[in-house]
Amino acid sequence: MTEVDQNSVMRRKARAGQAEAQIRGMSLAKALRLSLAKSAEALLGVAMAAIGITSEARRGEDFGDLFEAADLMLLLDGPEGRRGAALLAPALVGGLIQQQCMGKVLEAEKDAPRPMTATDAAICAPLLDRLFETAAELLSDAPEAALLDGLRFGAHVGDARLLQLALEAPEYRLVRITVDLAAGQRQGVLSLLLPLTPPAAAPGSAPAEAETAGAAAPGPVLGEVAMGLRAELDIALTRLSLPLQQISALKPGDVLSLGSARFDAVEVLTITGKQLATGRLGQVGGQRALRLTPAAAKDTGPQRRREDRGALQQEEPDRLGAAPEMETAGVAPPPPSPEPAAQPEMPDMSDLPEMLPVPEMEDPAELARLRAQAETPERLQA
Repeated sequence: MTEVDQNSVMRRKARAGQAEAQIRGMSLAKALRLSLAKSAEALLGVAMAAIGITSEARRGEDFGDLFEAADLMLLLDGPEGRRGAALLAPALVGGLIQQQCMGKVLEAEKDAPRPMTATDAAICAPLLDRLFETAAELLSDAPEAALLDGLRFGAHVGDARLLQLALEAPEYRLVRITVDLAAGQRQGVLSLLLPLTPPAAAPGSAPAEAETAGAAAPGPVLGEVAMGLRAELDIALTRLSLPLQQISALKPGDVLSLGSARFDAVEVLTITGKQLATGRLGQVGGQRALRLTPAAAKDTGPQRRREDRGALQQEEPDRLGAAPEMETAGVAPPPPSPEPAAQPEMPDMSDLPEMLPVPEMEDPAELARLRAQAETPERLQA
């Protein structure tokens, strides 16, 4: 074998080894780039190219500069309760809608973007599902395959704060893909927040025991995440009302009178100034502490005036209480009510003498004479 033939054989072996190494060393960025182009062509018949991809690790609470109000914000569901997020620029959403409705993509308008809706999310969801499925197959032998395996579209979220509350993993992989749509007609950024580790359950907890029994452990719900947030409370001794001129003239060393401030009547206020409770200020273990005072029970029962009790002929408290419930088991039925007493019959008055006719009384003297005759028994008997 000549030296030339030997060199060509070595080159072929080297190229085959490089191709095999490239397949085994598939990175997350390369898998997403290839999967995005294949998924867009297969589902929509449009050219989509990833012209730039960046990847970085982000902590679960470090998302302040990521969410844009104009973007389409989607919640992604994964296995074992993992949740991720996808953010699509308005230019990409508009181009996907045009391709599916008109069969072509127009240039992006420079008008103010409109609010995103659940319909926009439903149009973009199939492309994302196909993207994750195809990329996970390419990363089947790579450690990063767990980031995309089983990840699917979950729901549309219209508020950035709600989306951030739903992301409970301690650390995420942030992937930003600059997408070119329809050969330069539109460009926009597709951001993916992929959870690095699933939420771990405490040892001996109920979810961990369920996993050992073969059941899937449920992830934390949004209500549990919201109840775990920290809230600020203010403790106020008193409230002052001063003229603006006096407040503007305050300087170091001035003394303000607290008036009727009391340590046993301290108010607990929210950040908006709403009173939540009252308490007593003191010390516990060398530190300032506040003991909450129980709220006074409100009297919401029906009231009756004291002067009305005489008509009722019974004594009862100011507030009418609820009637006690009677046990039905073993209780004799109430006695029948007595029949009403018979009324006495009226005597027959048919034999009484007829009354004398009464003339018209025009004269007072005549009236007096008739009254005297009526009082005389002899006159009546006659």
